[in-house]
Amino acid sequence: MILSVLLLSDDSSLRNGAGEPTGDSVHSPDLAGKLVRPRFTEPAKMRRRVIERPVGSSVRLKCTASGNPHPDIIWLKDSKPLADEEGGAGGERKKKRWTLSLRNLTPEHSGKYTCHVSNKAGEINATYKVEVIRKFDREAGATPSQ
Repeated sequence: MILSVLLLSDDSSLRNGAGEPTGDSVHSPDLAGKLVRPRFTEPAKMRRRVIERPVGSSVRLKCTASGNPHPDIIWLKDSKPLADEEGGAGGERKKKRWTLSLRNLTPEHSGKYTCHVSNKAGEINATYKVEVIRKFDREAGATPSQ
């Protein structure tokens, strides 16, 4: 399968001013020249895929991965690439290489967030469902949709 759209890739935090990797990845020197499909390196931190948070709170979504060559990560929301600007949907969004942080959540942040990790050898995806709950929904006794 060929991905025909170039989406927001977060390589800038991967490299220092000289264009060298910063050492935040799991990369073994004995893999030089060998293609290795991406794999998630911290699956235990990814078990909770449906996340409910109240308005105004924060959430961090992790997709730590390794592979050879070093994989790229692209974040999507509801199958659309996330823009690189701060503050989408009235809150704050910050990306570090493998983590997407959403702060000051609003109901507009609710949706399916997917990390697409790929290199020449293959690709993997993980999707989180984020539900932002209005405080008055809980106070009124309403239950969030499943």
